[in-house]
Amino acid sequence: MLKDALLRMADVFSPAALLNGQEYQQKGYVLTIRLSDGLLKARVKGRSSQIYDVHIDLKSWPTTPAHCSCQYRINCEHAAASLFSLQVRENYDIPAPQNYHREESLGTWLASLREKEEKKVKKDNTHELVYLIELQLTEYEHRVLIKLALAKRRKRGGLGKKIFFNTVTDSRRQYFTDEDEHIVTLLIERNNSRGWFERFALRNSELLKEILNTGRAYLSQHVESKLQLGEPVNAKLVWRLTPNGNQTAILENEDDAEAILPVFLDKPWYFDEALNTLGLLAMPYPVGTIKKVLKAPPVGLENVSNIIQQMTVMCPDLPPPKIFEKKETYHIEPSILIRFDAIELKKRFLMPTEIPHFLFVADIFFNYDGVKVKIEDAPKKLVKDAGKKLIEIPRNIPLEKKIHAEITQVLALRSPNLGEKIECEYDISHEKVLANLHNEDDLAKLYKNILPLFEKRDWKVEFTHPVYQEIIDADEVEWFSEVEERGNDFFSYQLGILIDGKQVSIVPLVAELIARLDKNKIDNLPDHTVVKMPLPEGKTLQVTLGRVKPLIRFLLQYGTRHLKDETRLRISRYQLILMRETEQAMLAISARWLGAETIRRQLNQLTSLTSLPNIEVPSGLETSLRDYQQEGLNWLQFLRLSQFGGCWQMTWA
Repeated sequence: MLKDALLRMADVFSPAALLNGQEYQQKGYVLTIRLSDGLLKARVKGRSSQIYDVHIDLKSWPTTPAHCSCQYRINCEHAAASLFSLQVRENYDIPAPQNYHREESLGTWLASLREKEEKKVKKDNTHELVYLIELQLTEYEHRVLIKLALAKRRKRGGLGKKIFFNTVTDSRRQYFTDEDEHIVTLLIERNNSRGWFERFALRNSELLKEILNTGRAYLSQHVESKLQLGEPVNAKLVWRLTPNGNQTAILENEDDAEAILPVFLDKPWYFDEALNTLGLLAMPYPVGTIKKVLKAPPVGLENVSNIIQQMTVMCPDLPPPKIFEKKETYHIEPSILIRFDAIELKKRFLMPTEIPHFLFVADIFFNYDGVKVKIEDAPKKLVKDAGKKLIEIPRNIPLEKKIHAEITQVLALRSPNLGEKIECEYDISHEKVLANLHNEDDLAKLYKNILPLFEKRDWKVEFTHPVYQEIIDADEVEWFSEVEERGNDFFSYQLGILIDGKQVSIVPLVAELIARLDKNKIDNLPDHTVVKMPLPEGKTLQVTLGRVKPLIRFLLQYGTRHLKDETRLRISRYQLILMRETEQAMLAISARWLGAETIRRQLNQLTSLTSLPNIEVPSGLETSLRDYQQEGLNWLQFLRLSQFGGCWQMTWA
C-alpha cells in the first residue's frame, strides 16, 4: 500500500510541490511522522517556521486527496514532504512522471528540473526590489503594511520610478536577491496570499528587521523617504503638562528626554519621523499595561488624586501623574513669533533645473514665558510646570487680537483656495497663505519691506523651510580668484565670491550642481536657465546656467568626485591657463586677483598675446633660417620664457 502510493506520487503532485517537498525533507522540516493502518499523520514545518498538520489516507489516496492545515489544503508541498520522508526511510525508488522518461528516477528528474529553473531565472541587477512601508496605528491594533515594487537603478545613483506589482513571476524574480526570495516567501505565507496580493500586513519583528536591513525600505508617502533600522532605545513613561492644564502620558527617550512614537507589534518599536528610523523599544513595563495608559484620556488637575489611587491598585509599577503642592498666578505680556513655512504643490513633470511651485504660509504665535499659543487656541488661562509649583498665566486676549489683526494685514494672509487644496498632498484648510508672495522672486519684498517692520517691533521671525534662504544674485557680488605656487609646475587655485567680506569658494557649489544634472545634457540646457546654489548662513547664490557652463565643462574634465568638500583645485600650469580663460568666459574678468603678481603677468601675457616677438639667431649658428623655422624658434623661446614646455615638429610635403 505504501509502495503503491509512492509509485504514483510523481503523477499526483505538481512539479512545484515535488520540488519544495523534497527540499523540506532534505532540510529536516518533517518533524514527526506516523503510519498506522494506512493512515499517515505528519507535522511539517514551513519556510516561515509555522507548523502544519498533514493527513493522508493511503487506502483511498489519490482519489481522496491528502489534506493539510496550510492555505493550499490538498496535495500540497507539505504532503509531498511527508511521502518523501517515508520513501527515504523505506529506501524505495520512485519513477519519474509518466509524461517523461519513466526509466528515470524521480530524484534525478527533480534534480534536472531544479537545474533548469535556476538557469531560467537569471539574476539581473538593472532593477531592484523595494519595500514600501506604511504604519497603521489604529486604536485596536498596530501593524506594518508593506507593498512591493521594482525600481530601475540610475547610472548617476539612486532609483527611478517605483512600479508596484501584485504577483511574483519569473520575470520579476530575476531582480530578487536571495534575501528578497526569503522575505517575499515569508510575506506570502504569513498573509495566506494565493498567487495575488495587494499589500502585506506584518507584525513579526524579526521579518521587519530583515526588510529594514536590506537598505531598500521606504515610507509609503508622497515623498517616499528611505526608512532605516535605528538603534534600540530605552524608554520611560512620563506625564507632560499641556497649556490647558491636563497631564498626558507619553513615552520618553531616557537619553535625550524626547517624546517617542511607539509602535506595538509582537515586540514594542519606535518610529522617529525626523530621522526616518524604526527601532526596537526597551522599557521596564508590561506592554499591555502601557498600551492602556497611553490610550487613556488626558488627566485634568482636578482628577489627579483619583487616577493615582486607581494606578496604585491596577499598575503600581507605573509612575503616576504629578501633584502640584502650590499654584501661583503670573501676569505676563506675550512676545510675538511669526513662523514662515512653505508647502510644495504637486507638479507632474519637473526639469532638474526647474523651480518647484510653493505655497508660502505663516503662523502667528504668542509666547507666554515659553508657552506658545495661537489666537484660535481655546484656553484663556495657560499653565506651566515649575517643579512642585504650578504657574498659571492669564492670556491677554485683547492684545492678541490687536496684534494678530495687524500682522494679518501686513502679510495679507488668506485661506487656501480650492485649486491649492487639490494640488496639495494633504489637508491645508487650516493654513494661512501669504497672498502677495507667488514665487521665490517675490521673497525679496518680504526681506526688504516686511521683515524690517517686524524687527522694529521686536517681533521674532523663524523660517522652517529652506526656500526662505536669502537670495544673492551673481551680478551683485564681487568675484575673486586666488592662486599659489606648489612647486613642480603645480598650483593651488581657488575661484569664488565675497559675501560680507568672507571668501566662499564656487567650485564645490558647482560640483554639487553637476551632481543634480544630467552630464550628457548640460550643453543642451538653455543658458538663461536660473540655478540656485546654497551658501553658508542660510543664503543662496542665484546665477544663470550659461555663466557657470565654462566652469562646469572644466570640472567635468578635471573630475568632480572629490570636489564636494574641497575649496581649492590642484592644477598644472596648462590647466591654470584654461582656468583663466574659464574666468573670462564666466564674465568674472573683474575678479580680484589674490595670486602671485608674476603668475598674473604671465597669464595675462599668454591670454592676450596677438603676435610673437622675433628672436635673434644664436651667435655661432652659421646658417640662415627660413620663415617657418624662424617662427618655430620664436614659439619655442616664448614657451621657455613663460616656463612652458613644447615640441616643434616640421612636416614635409
